[in-house]
Order: sequence, then structure tokens, then C-alpha cells
Amino acid sequence: IGIEGKYGLPVQTLLKKAATLDIATICPLHGPVLKENLGHYLGLYDAWSSYRAEEEGIVVAYASVYGHTKEAALLLAQRLEMKGAKVVVADVCEKGCANSALTLRLSEGSHVDMTAVYLGEGGDVRHRVELAGAEAEFEYHALYVVGGEERMNLALDVRHDVADCRSSEIVKGIAAGTARGRFSGMIYVAPDAQRTAAFQQSRNLLLNDRAEIKTEPQLEIYADDVKCSHGATVGMMDEDAIWYMRQRGLDEAAARRLQMMGFAADVTSHIADEELRSELEVLID
Repeated sequence: IGIEGKYGLPVQTLLKKAATLDIATICPLHGPVLKENLGHYLGLYDAWSSYRAEEEGIVVAYASVYGHTKEAALLLAQRLEMKGAKVVVADVCEKGCANSALTLRLSEGSHVDMTAVYLGEGGDVRHRVELAGAEAEFEYHALYVVGGEERMNLALDVRHDVADCRSSEIVKGIAAGTARGRFSGMIYVAPDAQRTAAFQQSRNLLLNDRAEIKTEPQLEIYADDVKCSHGATVGMMDEDAIWYMRQRGLDEAAARRLQMMGFAADVTSHIADEELRSELEVLID
């Protein structure tokens, strides 16, 4: 059981109401039904929602891609401990960073160009984008790669709430082993969102006949002056192209790697940092 930090104030309000009640059962949204030691659990809820420190100390939380941030976090913790502080070091990505939810609200004239790459461990990723001001524009390029028995779910909800906005999304998935991938994409156009231009594509590559990717692009349009389209494909590698490359001197493994890199390039080419792009291409390979 637990609560998210942002719900502290509502929980405090409910606890004040609960103090006047004879409570027999607590039914958390996430967790077991509680029927015993209710005073203890109400005390925990009070402590968590009041933001009081349960004990003196410092938490150093970090997320590290290449390991350098981890080194810095450990060095900082060591220096703090030398000064007598109690320190807890927490790697927020220890079990993978691909479980996330993100909401973006674009105001008038704003432009967001987002590139996301998810490699290994699978996950559950949900994005909601609200185009709430005229001339707002959203571009999204995403790639996920899963293998073994991994599972990946990527949901994208793009909402055109006002007129004269544009959105474009390209989502690509690669699955190997017995992995499972799923993309659910929604483009919503409100009744007053005239002159909307919205485009969404889902392209997916299976590296064998045991992997599986499901894709569900959807349009929900309530305005008549719009340009909207979506599409989806799921397929295997192009054996003719592999044969052609082998005739030019590449071995089969190299030909397959080259085809996979070409498939991913629609997304990775949008990464401006050349060093990071090269690192990701090596990991994808």
C-alpha cells in the first residue's frame, strides 16, 4: 500500500473526515483490503501524506545511462557520510525506466519534438498530448526493441482540442524471441478543432515467427475541415533484400543487422547528439 506524493493534501482531508467515523475496513485502490490494526495503517497514511520526514537523513536519487551519474551519486554520498549524515542512495531505474506516464499540454504557438527509444526489459509507457492553443505542433518519433519473453505496451493519446494545430507520430517496434509488443494510438479531434493536420504511423518488424506485435491506431474526428490519416504494418524481414545484400558480399548476419538498422533509422536519425545516436545504434544491433 502507499500513496503518490501529489495526493498528500486530499489524503489529509479524508483523514480528518475518517477521524469522526467508526471504520471497520479500509479498501486501498492499490493493495490488500485491511481489516485489522487499522490505527496503525491510518497512522502510516498520515505520515506519508503530511510529508514529514520519518527520520533524519538524505536520499540521493539518480538515473544513469552510461554510469557516470552513478559514480557522481556515490561520490556525493561518500562525502555526505564523511560529514556524519545518514545517506540512502537510490537508483530510480534499477528495475527499468520503461514504466512511465507523461502528459503534455501545448499552449498557443508551442512546438514539441520528442524522440523516445526503449531498449530491453519491456514496460508500460503512456503519453497524453493536449494541443490546447492555436498553431501548436507536436512531433513524436519512438522505437522499442524487445526480445526473450519481454512485454512492451506503448499508448499514445493525442488530443486536438482547438483549431489550427498539427501533430505527427511515427512509432516503430522490433520484437525477437517470444516477446510481445503492443501499440495503441489515438488521434482525437474536437468539434471546434478545424484545420487540424494529424498523421500517425505504426511500423513493426518481427525477427522470427514466434514474436508478436499488435498495433491499434485510431481516429476519433468531430470536425469536418481536417487532414488526418493513420496506418499500421507488421511484417517479417525482407528476405529478397537480404538475398540481394548477400550477393554483394555481406554474410547473412550482417545483412540482417543492416536491414534492422535501416528500419530503426527513421527514429534514431532524429537524435541530435551524434555520440548518443551511435551508442543507441550499437545497443540496437
